[in-house]
Amino acid sequence: MMALVLLIAPHAGQRRALLPMLQSSGHLVVVAERVESGVRIAKEQATDLIVVGADGPGREGLRALVRLYGEESPVRLPVVVVTPFVDEEHRIQAYELGACDVVPYPVSERELALRVDALAGRRSAGPAPSSTLTFDDLRVDTDARRVWVGGDEKKLTALEFDLLSAILRSSGRVLSRRELLVHVWKGRVGGETRTVDTHVKRLRKKLGRAAAYVETVRGVGYRLSGAASNAPPASAPKSRMSARMGRRGRGTILTVLR
Repeated sequence: MMALVLLIAPHAGQRRALLPMLQSSGHLVVVAERVESGVRIAKEQATDLIVVGADGPGREGLRALVRLYGEESPVRLPVVVVTPFVDEEHRIQAYELGACDVVPYPVSERELALRVDALAGRRSAGPAPSSTLTFDDLRVDTDARRVWVGGDEKKLTALEFDLLSAILRSSGRVLSRRELLVHVWKGRVGGETRTVDTHVKRLRKKLGRAAAYVETVRGVGYRLSGAASNAPPASAPKSRMSARMGRRGRGTILTVLR
């Protein structure tokens, strides 16, 4: 599956290794050699996902995540962090900051392709019968990946959005922390269930008055505190996704920004 990938890789050696891997998998690649350039591209261009190369002790990858997700207008794109520092502390930090996957470096071309394709495929999958989930004054547009509480739009990271969507779709059924690790994190953090609690805490803070809709079931997990309706309200904004890429050459590098 061809995707438009933004590669943020400040270290030349890692950049030289990751770029041909992404190209040989058939992806279109935009390269940023600095974190600041990468953040600007992520907000200005319609990329499908971001690969962050962190060849230092995790600092640059984490700084990129902070810049991508921690500002007033965070990006809504899945992020893969490729780093040689994959101990538990660094992995948890990356997931807590919004990373969808943490890949050990060096990595084989096959493994990187599979991980990137999994996220690209999830993002480009066909639309569900209804793209809007609603519960009282909480509204989630699953196509546009946007969330409103009343008339106020809430800015969520990719993982926070997936977590909220999973809880809404459960229609009141209790989701254990391990279920959420499987369905939202795809098991990438093993048995580290505290990661779920950390993301729920941050999600609730962003939801404001709608935080109470995410109910804790002590010793088990989380559930929606009622039954949601999938019918979009009359005032829901319309969202249209149009094709933006025609047929291009396999494994194209579009631009390199410093």
